[in-house]
Amino acid sequence: MRVDVEAGRVDVDGAAMRLPPAEFRLLCALAEAGGNTCMHARLRDAAFGPFSEVTHNALEVAIHRLRTRLGAHGANVEIVNVRGMGFALVVRDGA
Repeated sequence: MRVDVEAGRVDVDGAAMRLPPAEFRLLCALAEAGGNTCMHARLRDAAFGPFSEVTHNALEVAIHRLRTRLGAHGANVEIVNVRGMGFALVVRDGA
């Protein structure tokens, strides 16, 4: 998987993957963390803006949708929940 922040594009095995803006921003924030945990507040700010008043559930829904899209496109990464802290983007074993 390749994320091109400048072009606003994600490629999986050379094929373009379309993402809604909030999910693209989530993926960028997770990728920038380099496999480390990205805190809930940071992800909410990245996806919806620092002054948005979205609920924790809205972030969970966006993460779920992003996970589903990544899986459907065969991306070699997964988004793991770090309970009580946030999420991390990790490369799957064998990828």
